[in-house]
Amino acid sequence: WFPSPVPQKYLRGFDWALQHTSRPAYFHGEFSQRGNFLLYFPLLLLMKPPLWLHALVLMAILGFLFQKSRNWPTVLFFGSPIALLVAYASTHGIQIGVRHIFPVFPVLLLAAAWATSALQPMIWRISTILLVILCVGTGIVLTPHQLAYFNSLAGGTADAWMWYSDSNQDWGQGQWHIERFQQREKITLHFDPIEGVTTGLIAVSTNQL
Repeated sequence: WFPSPVPQKYLRGFDWALQHTSRPAYFHGEFSQRGNFLLYFPLLLLMKPPLWLHALVLMAILGFLFQKSRNWPTVLFFGSPIALLVAYASTHGIQIGVRHIFPVFPVLLLAAAWATSALQPMIWRISTILLVILCVGTGIVLTPHQLAYFNSLAGGTADAWMWYSDSNQDWGQGQWHIERFQQREKITLHFDPIEGVTTGLIAVSTNQL
């Protein structure tokens, strides 16, 4: 009944989050009705982004440590909220996707960008720029299947289902591709099979494995 500086649906999202404090979650072969896997998000941060990004962040840390004048206030300003977010998410009951810790990634990308100029040696700059090119190239090669991507620490995208499910892998983004596949191959796939009734070819989401 009073003006709000943000859209109503935005505020309803907060209400929903406060009312739904837990959801069923899957992590590394284990299923929980309330989530609360302490290593869910820390390992997801390691397994979801390309390894090139990890290398850039590591170089940013090394560049910071090797600098004579270290800007600790800036590091704490960006790092503290990220650490708190990951800690909170790791002890919270909603663990259904990397999207719940998306605010972490802008900070990681800023660190990666800073790494390219952290130190002056030419070999350093060439190495960091090469890693940036590899990150961009990985994104281009994966298009349009970036959502399901996992790096080799999870066994790659093909074996990532053994670690994570839900929107980390399948959010219905492949529906268009399946429809094109059916048209091209002139076949019909069943999406909701009924035991003892459905026959023929069945399309199964990784969330159902």
